[in-house]
Amino acid sequence: MASALPNPNDCCSCADGTSISTTTLDAYILAQVKGSAAVGIYAVASLSDLRAILTSSTNRYAVVFGSTPTDFTNWKWNNTGTNADDGVDYVRPNDYTTAGVWERATEVSIEIS
Repeated sequence: MASALPNPNDCCSCADGTSISTTTLDAYILAQVKGSAAVGIYAVASLSDLRAILTSSTNRYAVVFGSTPTDFTNWKWNNTGTNADDGVDYVRPNDYTTAGVWERATEVSIEIS
């Protein structure tokens, strides 16, 4: 199976190693996944950007790239989660009311249904 993540030649003319922006990467992922499965898959630059994604039952999975390689984290959506936002294992969206949190994904691979 081909990788879901692009290399620079897949989505732009930056074979010289120029960084791919998260906006470009997000657009690439959505174009590759297509259909209803693409709804709720995000690539963002920071936890602030993750918090800005509105609470929604279509949220599925997010990648936060951060500013350094150690900031790279994967998050899965828990539609019924009520954990406090600690910025480490749980992140609540800015529009949180009674339920729905991002949980740090510790799995090596995640099935998105």
